[in-house]
Amino acid sequence: MQFNALIANFSATLNDYLLLASEKLRVLRPIVHDSVDFIHENIIRHLQDPEKPLFTEFQYTLLKTLFVLLLVNLLFILFFWRKYGPVITDKFIRPSTLKEIEELKLSVARLKLPKDYTPRI
Repeated sequence: MQFNALIANFSATLNDYLLLASEKLRVLRPIVHDSVDFIHENIIRHLQDPEKPLFTEFQYTLLKTLFVLLLVNLLFILFFWRKYGPVITDKFIRPSTLKEIEELKLSVARLKLPKDYTPRI
């Protein structure tokens, strides 16, 4: 009987979260719809009159600037990942040993923090 109540509670909670998510997505629907319509209209206009540019000069400049920023950020990520990747992997991805966990527990116990602030180790 307790299991059925747990399942019912989980179902109700999941339903509430899905309703909230659908409400948030409903706000984005007009924006996406308008963007798709704008792109569609521009492509059709360009296909009907190929002499007319697809974007204005400002839009081209903006597009080039955003592309350069994206490319520079990706290059920085790649460069720094090559340089610091092993350190990051060792620090955050490598599983901790029992000795490290015990040392962490002892250091937290020495702080004498209230239960609310004690990390879950």
